[in-house]
Amino acid sequence: MLDVSTVLQDINPQFRRWPEIELIRYVNYAQMALAKFLPTVSARTDAIKIKPGTKQDLARVVAADIKPGSGATAADTDGIGLMRAIRNMGSAGTTPGRAIRGPVDRYTKDSFEPNWASETGTEVLEIVFDKNLPLTFSVSPGVPASPSVWIEIEWMANLPKLPDGGAPGSEKYVVGGSEAARVLGVADQYAEDVKNYVIAIALLKGSKNTQNMTKAQLHGALFVNSINQQALVLTGTNPNITALPFVNEIGAA
Repeated sequence: MLDVSTVLQDINPQFRRWPEIELIRYVNYAQMALAKFLPTVSARTDAIKIKPGTKQDLARVVAADIKPGSGATAADTDGIGLMRAIRNMGSAGTTPGRAIRGPVDRYTKDSFEPNWASETGTEVLEIVFDKNLPLTFSVSPGVPASPSVWIEIEWMANLPKLPDGGAPGSEKYVVGGSEAARVLGVADQYAEDVKNYVIAIALLKGSKNTQNMTKAQLHGALFVNSINQQALVLTGTNPNITALPFVNEIGAA
């Protein structure tokens, strides 16, 4: 946040012209905007515990059923969609094992193996997936309640939000504050995008100053152009964003 406050000339003391609690909210909206147009921003690799049977659901995975590949502390996580399954991870989620095939299209699986859902085993061989239902998938064979079965997957999940900032006089993200070492939910390569978004929104909100509006437009354009270019590289399609996402929700319009 020091870089943002420096550009905003709100540094001595920090967070007086733009309260920390507002800027942290803008940071979280910036991360949401990145995830919306660059879905791989929210990609992660984790070991997850498989529920008994075949059908699995990524809409909400509780902390006890996740071993984050990043080494971070596990937390309840809301999924966006499955990318692929990698391998079995044993009964404790820590022992790499057999690779997993797939995802296999559900309709193809049903056509060639109509009884596959009745099979059971303690090791997942295949992932069965319907692209129209990105938050659910099935494992083949189905697994029993005991012993536990863990697998490693690549999936997209909602990014963790930065905790709220503090009220004036009790800021948390100042140098030496309780959240000073907090890292973004996105990779470092997107930090500049987040910074441009936050600065643009801060300067736009309620500003009647022509100079501030010019700076806001500059930083907004830097964010928009960066997202369009990155999306084109990643997906082959330019989303042609022309305005900052979530401006209306934030109330900066």
